[in-house]
Amino acid sequence: MIYIDPYVMTYYIYDKYKAYFEEAEQGNLSHLAKIGEEVSAARRLLDVRIQCRDEDLVEASEKVEEAVKEITEELKSADHENDANYLISLRISITKNGIEWKDIFGNQGSKVFELPPSFYPALVMTTAIYSYALSKKKEKVLLLLDEPDAFTYPSFAYTLGRVIKHLTVTSDYLSVITVTHSWDFYKGLSHGGESETFILDRSGKRIDVKPMEESWYVPGFSVSAVLN
Repeated sequence: MIYIDPYVMTYYIYDKYKAYFEEAEQGNLSHLAKIGEEVSAARRLLDVRIQCRDEDLVEASEKVEEAVKEITEELKSADHENDANYLISLRISITKNGIEWKDIFGNQGSKVFELPPSFYPALVMTTAIYSYALSKKKEKVLLLLDEPDAFTYPSFAYTLGRVIKHLTVTSDYLSVITVTHSWDFYKGLSHGGESETFILDRSGKRIDVKPMEESWYVPGFSVSAVLN
């Protein structure tokens, strides 16, 4: 079971180091480097990665690219091909040396405090990739995500949902339970039909969500009908 929570990662750091932030406002930056040492949740993913076979990690990455390619083709047919460059704005890898990251603009680094704000959904994407790879060893993997779309753009949220759906349905041993308030993420997660995806309300009752006939979807608009 793998659990990842954005608020624990962000608020914990702030609460513990808010005094350092106050010092930074006064020009003292000497303690800020210690923040990077506290994001241990990301480093724990290395334990998962170590258990994965290299060929399964390659397959997982290929599955991600399959989903991105499908979305790109759909954008192309809608004359929005340039938007495909922003489907995954940041990619993160966990190595024995720590975090390695690279964004769509060519920026890269290996320090936590250099990461842009979109690091959390990118970390979720990495977690999903590692979870899929681990499941290919016929290990039952349950991935628990608490608002994986937090701090992300609608197109990234949609892509994240679609990638997670694609990884889940192509593995017999990977299951995902997620909490979300994002319609964009849900639309990606439910792409290709609702048969593999369902919603539970707070009481545990299943809710079936069916798309309206002749409805269409644009990332960022919770209700597509507002565009009619």
